[in-house]
Amino acid sequence: GGLEDIKRGVLRSPFPRNKELETVRRMVLRTPTDEAIAAQLGVSEWSDERALQTLWWARILIDDPVRICRALRFAAKFGFGLHESFWLATPFALEALRENAAGSRKNTEYHKIAKVGFEAARGFFEVAFGHTFGPNGDLRLASALFGGKDEKGRPR
Repeated sequence: GGLEDIKRGVLRSPFPRNKELETVRRMVLRTPTDEAIAAQLGVSEWSDERALQTLWWARILIDDPVRICRALRFAAKFGFGLHESFWLATPFALEALRENAAGSRKNTEYHKIAKVGFEAARGFFEVAFGHTFGPNGDLRLASALFGGKDEKGRPR
């Protein structure tokens, strides 16, 4: 019970034991942008296990990009770190978080963290705005955290 259940719930991404790496690669690396991100991160040089876990996380986050906001909220609220594969997968979902996730859903996560108190909110924003990706640190989470689509596909 308790914190460990919350941590497992936030971070649950069952390892795809019945999927081959190439199958998962095809599921995630669908566009030239995805391929470029993979190349920039050096995915082809990783062990199969690391690549499979990271790309599986990418698939989960692309399908549910608001999970990034929830994971950040819970990590800040309860003071735990997020697994490396989560962070490595996040760049693949930045476009989905920026363009497809409803701004109102993201805003709800921010209201929830604000209710916890200043320290948790500060921790959330330090992680959200301080983390960069890629070998040159040129991919950032911050720009995808705001805005989004709401009813009828209108930008908000």
